[in-house]
Amino acid sequence: MKPYTFCPNRACPLHYQRQREGVLWYRPYGYYLTSAFGRVQRYLCLSCGKTFSDQTYSLDYYAKKIVDYREIDALLRGCESISSMGRKLKERVAVIQNRLQRLGKQAIAVQESLIKELLLQEDLVADGFESFCGSQYFPCNLNLLVGKESQYLYMKDYVTLRRKGRMTEEQKEKRSKLEERWKAEPLGIAKSFKKIGERVAKLYRRRNTGFVRLYTDEHNQYEKGLLKDIDLSRMKNQEVFEHIKVSSKLVRDKNNPLFSVNYWDRELRKDLANFVRESTRYGRNIDDLMNRVEIYSVWHNYRKNYRVKKSCEDTRYHGEVAGIERDRIEDTFTGYYRDRHFFSHQVLSAEGIRTWFRMWENPFKSGNKYVPLYAGG
Repeated sequence: MKPYTFCPNRACPLHYQRQREGVLWYRPYGYYLTSAFGRVQRYLCLSCGKTFSDQTYSLDYYAKKIVDYREIDALLRGCESISSMGRKLKERVAVIQNRLQRLGKQAIAVQESLIKELLLQEDLVADGFESFCGSQYFPCNLNLLVGKESQYLYMKDYVTLRRKGRMTEEQKEKRSKLEERWKAEPLGIAKSFKKIGERVAKLYRRRNTGFVRLYTDEHNQYEKGLLKDIDLSRMKNQEVFEHIKVSSKLVRDKNNPLFSVNYWDRELRKDLANFVRESTRYGRNIDDLMNRVEIYSVWHNYRKNYRVKKSCEDTRYHGEVAGIERDRIEDTFTGYYRDRHFFSHQVLSAEGIRTWFRMWENPFKSGNKYVPLYAGG
């Protein structure tokens, strides 16, 4: 028998109480045959009497075929579209989307687990990455909070904006018609930066020493949003927090205080198909877009070398530079492409929950969203 440590039934007393290895709380209970995975062993929980199988703990739970998650992950950060992934892997688009949703939950669980252990050791930088999803009539800001030295992504938040810039009369009329059904919140960016302010204050409380600086550009909604957070305002009054505004007209080189978010803008444009601004590869669903960003950001934070050029190669991960031990990172990634993370065993941030359960507001789609029943396990 495999050494499972908890019952997958949420109503069972042994679901949250992890059992020591060697404690017999379940026994074999037959098996069943599948075309994809062969013979699958079933078990019976001696506490609640419910049955489960090896597949219950697998990332391929309820899946009907085997698809290589490592290859999907590599293709995603290689700027491949979903259709292109399907062609290369000889799978339907729906299968690729399903596996990306599964992998996204793994990424959320890993990120939330590791960031809880991080003690802030650097200043921070925040800015909005502009793109669009669904239609250019619904532009967006992907607001990023990044480590100034480590380029570690601490947080991301999505906000839909009102289309701006030069438009023809026909385009203005179309925008007005679309806004009769859904209209972007005027202070959406400020509300999003309030959430960033909450995260900055939380990171500081975990360390509770020293001084924290947050660098942004001169966007007038950034400061409004940040100071709406009571804790951050208190920190500013106590002179342990400083918000430094930097002109966006400065040269965007390594000497620019905003370099780390400018670097992230480049990486997202370069590596994720949804952001290259080609007409056939833009994001069509905010939930899927944020799921892909989650997968990419975890790879960047914990699998990509801090520096990759031969002249300055640094094999530490960005997470290591931010302050997380490498052994802890490697331990957390054990079974990343194999073992299913249960939602009931996670303590997630608000944005993590929204991505996990596909709760991001989509202005161009309405109706109930499909969320697999096992996602709440």
